[in-house]
Amino acid sequence: MKGAIVLKKFYAVTQTSIYEVKDTEDGPLATKIALRGDSAIPVGDPLKYGNMLSVGHNLIMYQTETRRELSLWGEHGGHSSPVVALTLKKSDAEKCFASETTKKCDPDWAEHTKAVLRAIGKDHPNFSVPSSPSLRLMDPSLL
Repeated sequence: MKGAIVLKKFYAVTQTSIYEVKDTEDGPLATKIALRGDSAIPVGDPLKYGNMLSVGHNLIMYQTETRRELSLWGEHGGHSSPVVALTLKKSDAEKCFASETTKKCDPDWAEHTKAVLRAIGKDHPNFSVPSSPSLRLMDPSLL
């Protein structure tokens, strides 16, 4: 990624929560910052058990010991509920969350989501965008 700007932070709005996602020296950090209803992961807690974060239908922590991209058959750690939108700004994430939309990959927020997925790209050191149709959030041809 020589000379490229690496995405350091974005927000993921899920059907029940908002996550602040950061690229840190210690790896990816996806912390729940808002919640609607009940969840096994309380506000303030991060997704756990992985050194890479897949940004697809869900946010999923996983280990990269043998492969860079998340596999349906591989072991993985903490994961979110389905992703509604990805945003670069917290205020946009809060606006989306306040609208109470629960549509996975909501078309009203598609441009925001595309911008984040493009910024992650194919070579991000801590985030990956899955290519598998069963895991990806959006068809790569739309990016």
